[in-house]
Amino acid sequence: ESNLEGLVLLTARPSSRLGLLERWTQRQLARRGLPEPIILGGSLFALRSHHSMAGKKLQNFSQDHALYPEFNFLFVGDSGQGDVLLAQAMQENFADRIYGALIHAIGPHQPYQGIGYFESYLEAAILLSGQGLLNDAACQRVRQASLRDYRSIAFSSRAQAEAAWSSLEKS
Repeated sequence: ESNLEGLVLLTARPSSRLGLLERWTQRQLARRGLPEPIILGGSLFALRSHHSMAGKKLQNFSQDHALYPEFNFLFVGDSGQGDVLLAQAMQENFADRIYGALIHAIGPHQPYQGIGYFESYLEAAILLSGQGLLNDAACQRVRQASLRDYRSIAFSSRAQAEAAWSSLEKS
């Protein structure tokens, strides 16, 4: 069970008319003990570039922030779909409301001050712990879960297993 006060998902994907993807996402998160999220979708027009995706996500975040000014945020994204640009804009425009920004590095990236890059959830937990946002016990639970997950993966090659282990070891 999570003690999150709220979860907001900013996605570049346009909302579907039937809400199928949104309901599937809500079920998956509920299975993991997370609260039902607010899902703020993108638009077809915004899919044309990473800049336009980031702009639409920032617009959605700004509107959500205006509705809930009492909340602070931790942004977690990946190095695709404009999330790095969004993290930069959030820090520039909402510095007093953003605890931090973490980006899952799924490819080459340029470092940016105030953004923590991670390759594994253990690495993300260590970054959050260093910022005082995650206590040692929670960080240890992430470590144990990461090791358990690693052991359960059927890697397709020894090289793939070694690369995954290297990412964990680096953390």
